[in-house]
Amino acid sequence: VHYAFWSPATRDIAYVVMHSAIDFELRVHQEEVSADKVVYRGPMQPDFVEWSPDGSRLLYIAAKPSSADSFHTGQYE
Repeated sequence: VHYAFWSPATRDIAYVVMHSAIDFELRVHQEEVSADKVVYRGPMQPDFVEWSPDGSRLLYIAAKPSSADSFHTGQYE
């Protein structure tokens, strides 16, 4: 786990798992049912995740590579 974000309204926690330098997974651990749910997998800005005030939604930045060399050039759509 590289980043974790507590929900402001529930006991849920969103967290980011890094599989590689360009492959991340955003998951939510739902405390009430003691289960994890994958929200997104792929390139993303891992340190920017925000909960909505009521804890019902997540805001995150996904990155779409503009070329096969995007990791080295830093160019994403």
